[in-house]
Amino acid sequence: MSNSANWFIARIGMGGAKAAKDRIGTPEERKGEIVAERSIRDAGFECYYPRMRKEIIHHRTNVRIVRRFPLFTGYIFVALPSANGEYLKDCDGLGRLLSYEGEFGKPWQVPTGAVEGYMRAEAELEFDDTKESRIKRKLEGKTRRETIAMTFPEGQAIRVKQDWQNKHMFAGFHGEVVNVTGRGTVKSMIELFGRLVAAEFEADDLEPYPSRAA
Repeated sequence: MSNSANWFIARIGMGGAKAAKDRIGTPEERKGEIVAERSIRDAGFECYYPRMRKEIIHHRTNVRIVRRFPLFTGYIFVALPSANGEYLKDCDGLGRLLSYEGEFGKPWQVPTGAVEGYMRAEAELEFDDTKESRIKRKLEGKTRRETIAMTFPEGQAIRVKQDWQNKHMFAGFHGEVVNVTGRGTVKSMIELFGRLVAAEFEADDLEPYPSRAA
């Protein structure tokens, strides 16, 4: 992109969000484009269509599949030398530039650095909801035990879930995490009628609870 170009937002027109058909010789970085992206780049301009990735569980096979979705449905960022929508008039699947004061007002220029910020965030998986992104953001561990240990660190205040088959003697009682075992169970000290009692639970039977001393 030329240093003199600025970013604008264009509406994606009818058919513009469809996947562009494969063609021989397409560079690797341009595979997976939508029609609007391809037509803008073919016209010699840079564009950016931010995406997020999500894990979908296949309804028949129960296998997790990662799919991409647009972050801003119906819109695409375009870098142009000036606020002139005529640059894009021959681009397929593209509507007008987003403007002040309605359809025929002055095209709105994206604040400096905003698009680059979205690009960095996408590259860092910040928009994604996948195992990879959750591990990167330290919301999930690489193994089930690591995830449990992140949810129930040593000293974490806990409560035994009250709906745990409505049978457990500790249901509804509070306590504190001692550690997570190699099997992924949670060793705890539970306050029971004024006494602390050692107990071991499956992680699904517990929930983090705000410390009453806080």
